[in-house]
Order: sequence, then C-alpha cells, then structure tokens
Amino acid sequence: MRKDYVKNIAFVFIISYSILSILENFLSNILSSIIGHLMHIYTYNNLLFFNNKIFIIDRACTCSLEMTIFLSFVFATPKVKITYKILYSIFGLLVINVVNILRIIMIITYKTDNFQLAHDVISFILFPVALFLNVFWIVILKKLNILRC
Repeated sequence: MRKDYVKNIAFVFIISYSILSILENFLSNILSSIIGHLMHIYTYNNLLFFNNKIFIIDRACTCSLEMTIFLSFVFATPKVKITYKILYSIFGLLVINVVNILRIIMIITYKTDNFQLAHDVISFILFPVALFLNVFWIVILKKLNILRC
C-alpha cells in the first residue's frame, strides 16, 4: 500500500508540474494583472510599475511547485472520493494563491534596502502553507472517518 501511495504521489507530481510549468507564463501575467488591480498600479504583461520601479512577476512567482506538492498529496490519497479531492483542491489552490498574492504585495510594498533578503524570507512562507494544507487534509479525512491511522 505504501509503495503504491509513493508511486501515486510521484505520478501526480510529474503530471501536475508538467501542466503547471507549461502555464507558468500565462499564470504570471494573470498574477501581475490581479496584483495591479489590487494595488491600483499599472501593469504590462508580467511587469508591475510601482514608485518609479519595475517589478517582474517571474515564472517562479506563480508558486507552481507549491501547488504541485499540494495537489500531488491530495490526489494520491487512496480511498477518497474524487469529489472530496476536487473540492479540497479548489480550496487549497485558492488559499495558496491568496497567500502568494499577499506575499508579492508585501515584497513590493515593504521593500527594503536589502530587497533580495526580504524577497527570500517572505517567499519561504509558501512551503509551510502547502504543508499545512496537506496536514489539514489528513485531519479532515480522519474526522470524516475516511482515513483510519
């Protein structure tokens, strides 16, 4: 059972990351547009213009790796109805993206003299969010008596 679970995670990870990596440029443009509307600043494709500075929302800013880790864990979980997986995935992706948008707004708004350090520290928050969502998934499944450990 455990080997199958690991194989399922690897399979879902490869498929999810392949799809999301193809969409990263598109996602970075959408992310830029959303952030531009929220901050009331001018955007062009994946560029944000704020306080006479240009910020680039790069492919790495789309949090596709974190979303892939989250989706792999959820969809590889055995003996769970697909409707539960889809509903929780929508919820989790929404949470990850809201946190990502807030993260980028914080980086842009509260930039310091040491921009790279601030960027790296604030960027770290996405992995714990994805891991928390995975733990929360197991807690929910235990409460619903779908998983027994």
